[in-house]
Amino acid sequence: PDIALDAAIAISGGLDTRFQADFGRAQRLFQPIVTVALRDDFVLGKWGERVRARLTREQVRSLMRGTHITDIDRECVVNYNGFRDVEHYYAEMSLLGDVRVDEEYASGKILPQRRVHNVSIPTVIVHALD
Repeated sequence: PDIALDAAIAISGGLDTRFQADFGRAQRLFQPIVTVALRDDFVLGKWGERVRARLTREQVRSLMRGTHITDIDRECVVNYNGFRDVEHYYAEMSLLGDVRVDEEYASGKILPQRRVHNVSIPTVIVHALD
């Protein structure tokens, strides 16, 4: 493919955010802090008027009560961007989101038609286990 990059580095990118809701340690340690910042920026900050205009009153209330990033995604990002649900959003926005958890992850054999096989340049991916 004709692309403008020779190589790429991804730092803490979304490899497979479908598992985000199950990371108890992250939900206890940093997600509440990040959630408050996101909520303040998206609902109360400079983007607030635009976001509130595209959400129902109940969605805004649920968003304001959210305590985890998944809550923000479920109540704001999914609805604002027209995804079916948070699982659909996470699957679409993750490099490994099209990998079938029940078969491919379990066997360790990712099918060649998956998005990860379309990465055509040398790529370094750096992540922390949290």
